[in-house]
Amino acid sequence: MVSPKIKIPVKHIVSSALDKQTLGHLKQQLDNLPDLRSLYSNYGSIRFYVGKYVEELIGQPSAFYIAHPDEWHELKDSFLDWVGMDDDTSLFPSWVDEESYVVFGEIPNSGNYFIIPTAGTLSFRCLVRKRPSYWLGWL
Repeated sequence: MVSPKIKIPVKHIVSSALDKQTLGHLKQQLDNLPDLRSLYSNYGSIRFYVGKYVEELIGQPSAFYIAHPDEWHELKDSFLDWVGMDDDTSLFPSWVDEESYVVFGEIPNSGNYFIIPTAGTLSFRCLVRKRPSYWLGWL
């Protein structure tokens, strides 16, 4: 017996590629990440698997969000808010208290962030922060 085929529409939202000046700044900041710079030379931001309906409290849900560099500071502030809610700061790498990392994406409304340390022995590896109190690891 053959199962009927089901079509599930999938929607992604992308913004225009970064301009040359912004890409130049990104190259200075993340010189060791040519793949990330390449991504931004094609897309300014990407929202994957976007939900059909806008939710009152969370907006339009999506599975992953790679933010425009102009939004990195806001994501970092949100990440630091999550960090501030943990009582056990020993669970965090020492560089979390420093300015030497970039929060460039998230799994929206989940407390999960895509983070790249930009200095130290772990620099230029992508780390995923998973709430409540542990790190998923390097991508």
